[in-house]
Amino acid sequence: MSYKFQAHDGGRSKTKYVNEQNDCSVVALSTVTGYGYNWAYQKLYSCGRKPHKAFDTSKFVTLNVPAYTISKHDFPVAKNSSFVTIESLALSWTKGKYVVSISGHVFAMISGVVYDELLRNPQTRVYRAWKFTKV
Repeated sequence: MSYKFQAHDGGRSKTKYVNEQNDCSVVALSTVTGYGYNWAYQKLYSCGRKPHKAFDTSKFVTLNVPAYTISKHDFPVAKNSSFVTIESLALSWTKGKYVVSISGHVFAMISGVVYDELLRNPQTRVYRAWKFTKV
């Protein structure tokens, strides 16, 4: 493994949502904010997420998260150039809290440490990240 990884379910296992699926956005939001799985579940539900269904991550920038501002960072690939990977992002963005998007999934990254339920291939392409900054 070439980046720091912490297995983490965002606190789901300690809630009534223990059997929830397709909740990576809930887990990531819970992890970066520290507000807990129940809070993140209700916040995303109020923004249109349905139980056991994925969340439209384009709505992350519109979330009203107490004490945080959210900024979006896209990682387009120019012709004949390399793309940003989980490994390169984790090794270069060693400060801050992020929700990171790869194909079909999001996870939390705090101070360069990836928080997710599964270890991912370090060369997986990253499409975008949302930075959560305390105000």
